[in-house]
Amino acid sequence: MWPSPWKSSHAWNISACARHCDENRNCVGFTARQPRHGKLLCWMYKGLQRQVDHLAMSYMKCIKGFECQDGFQFSHAGTWRSGKRIPHLDDEDMEECRLACRKDRGCVGFTHRVNREDDKFCLLFEDPDNRQGPSRDSRASTYSKCGQIEVLEENQTDEENQTDNEQDPAPASADE
Repeated sequence: MWPSPWKSSHAWNISACARHCDENRNCVGFTARQPRHGKLLCWMYKGLQRQVDHLAMSYMKCIKGFECQDGFQFSHAGTWRSGKRIPHLDDEDMEECRLACRKDRGCVGFTHRVNREDDKFCLLFEDPDNRQGPSRDSRASTYSKCGQIEVLEENQTDEENQTDNEQDPAPASADE
């Protein structure tokens, strides 16, 4: 369980908590906790808020157990709101920015920005609750949205295959 949820609700089961999270564009995960009596409690967590910046590339720290190159996954061209510029990393390559974020337990992502004059800037994005790490609660489970782009592409491929299968006639049975 993380200490600072963004929104909370009640639900009858984990699937309903997941639906509440899916219905909120900013929700990146949720914790579902079963009290001794009553409905399940759902706490939702929001992620970083994207911000347009055509000169920046942003990367998210990977969750343990997922394969990512050097511990980070490309997020988007642009940045997020409320980044902390690291002056001693000005004019450094993206690798130095990545290492700074990797060393900081509170860092959840970074943006490397190169302006038209080829000046380089590093912005780190932190979640203070990450410094402590999660607390344990035997009545709670935490879930995170991940791979949304892959899921979307996978669903589109499944729909395309279904359409292709509907158009192709079924092969004749050997018994006929």
